[in-house]
Amino acid sequence: MPKDKKKIDLSQKIMKQIKKKHVKIRPRVFFVSGSVLLKIGLVGAMMVSIFFINLVIFKLRFHGPFDYLLFGRFGLRPFFMAFPWIPLLVALGGIIGGLFLLRRYDISYKKGFLALIIGLVILILSSGFLLDRIGINKKAEKFRQLRPLYQGRFIDRSWVMGEIVGIKDNEMIIVTPEGKEVKILKNKETLLSLGSDFKEGERIRVVGEWQDDVFIAKGIGKGGFPKQIKNGEIKGIKNNRLPRRF
Repeated sequence: MPKDKKKIDLSQKIMKQIKKKHVKIRPRVFFVSGSVLLKIGLVGAMMVSIFFINLVIFKLRFHGPFDYLLFGRFGLRPFFMAFPWIPLLVALGGIIGGLFLLRRYDISYKKGFLALIIGLVILILSSGFLLDRIGINKKAEKFRQLRPLYQGRFIDRSWVMGEIVGIKDNEMIIVTPEGKEVKILKNKETLLSLGSDFKEGERIRVVGEWQDDVFIAKGIGKGGFPKQIKNGEIKGIKNNRLPRRF
């Protein structure tokens, strides 16, 4: 059958369905509003993804969960607890939602959907990295509604992070960013992944276990939360305490 005749037959069938009221013609505003909502959803999904990718980058940089893996099996639980799983899952959900909405545009067929996926992922990752670099998180954490997203755990039953304020032989006193003072004990079995020449004022992360109010170190590593200087004081360390003398 010729193509022209097929088109005529199809048009006649559609017109018959319309006349029989089996096909309803929707008003133009329906399609316009649908297009607007689709664009809003796509932009919203991308913005959510960018913000939470930025949050993941910030938490990885600030809490350094991968550093716990240097302690072997003792660092596994701190790693899984400190890794920003929830922000990462939210960001992935936003990316998947954005791709689903993008699939409904003609451009996904004209340009190739795989190329759009790669381009969208690169755009979101680079934008998230840029937001972190320009310091958006410092401003965002000031908002009470967003503050829970930035709350980190610096002390737990199997790890503790803080700044050294006192050293004596195999004992150290550290202060966590929340202002809690912790006594650390190390022994010959303590794993020192990045050296043992600790100094007052250094920030460390320690894995181990509690014995009453003392933390017995299974491993100690330098680093941890970055020191943030503001008006000459250490942001995060309450009271900015002077080094303790034993």
